[in-house]
Amino acid sequence: MLKVVRHKLWRKNDAGDVVQEAWVRILEKRSTLRNKDKLIPWAKAIASNLASNANRARRPRKYRRASGERVIRYEVCC
Repeated sequence: MLKVVRHKLWRKNDAGDVVQEAWVRILEKRSTLRNKDKLIPWAKAIASNLASNANRARRPRKYRRASGERVIRYEVCC
């Protein structure tokens, strides 16, 4: 899972946190896994989705002031 997450993340330093969150989700939702043979692809999909969420949370936000001036704010979640 670490390889999948590192490949997808913009900030590689966040990989450990994302993988840890993936394990928490996997353990919480393990009862929803229908086919035990699909465990690894399912876990990788969860990790990949969480990496996408982390990237989305860190992307710059664009705003326009009343004067029409464009402003880009970088918001850091977590």
